[in-house]
Amino acid sequence: MAQVGAAAMAGRHQLSSLVNGGEFPFSPYTRATSPNPDSTTDPYGFQVGMQYTLRWGAPGTSTSCGTDGNNVLPQNGKIRGYCCVKESAAILRQAVVGGNTDPVAVGASVPMDNGAKDTEMTAIAERVLEDADTSSTTYAQYIANGTGNGERVVLVPVNGGAPNYTNLGFAGFFLLDSGSYSGLHGNDSACAEYIGAWVKGVVMPQGGGSGAYDLKLYQ
Repeated sequence: MAQVGAAAMAGRHQLSSLVNGGEFPFSPYTRATSPNPDSTTDPYGFQVGMQYTLRWGAPGTSTSCGTDGNNVLPQNGKIRGYCCVKESAAILRQAVVGGNTDPVAVGASVPMDNGAKDTEMTAIAERVLEDADTSSTTYAQYIANGTGNGERVVLVPVNGGAPNYTNLGFAGFFLLDSGSYSGLHGNDSACAEYIGAWVKGVVMPQGGGSGAYDLKLYQ
């Protein structure tokens, strides 16, 4: 009997939905439709390495993140940026720290929450402290250090703005260092660095590109 050799290769398979949830409970607005996108080649108008708004400051249109302040989309003043959980500050806090969020799919409406929810600012700081590297100030430094466990690397749905907040796709972001969120309050904005593609199970995806992926074996 002859033996037939076989080999399998792992490749990235793009995800159009998160069936079991697990996204970080914030949804940034696309910049692709703004007058001044930071990148014309990125599907969301974002630029890898720049900071964007996860949580908007009061009343929902103020931010200190990157160039977002000059590119505010029309939006409901009560919509601050968090999503994908039931409207409860306690549940939102648990979702920030532990990733227990509702599933979302590309093309569907992102369930945006409203109100201040002051406690999630300290919850983001707690999420950063779950990482073995809490001090790297950029994602490039985080990769170079090589000691992180991936807790600061998060996946978010990017939405198209009011009125439907349609999920345009997923994107990878890097949470800032431990001191960047701990002093923030209910009226403040919270920023994160755009890294581009996110890969399930990969602690430090190599940035660039866009979207969310898992690893699939191909014969």
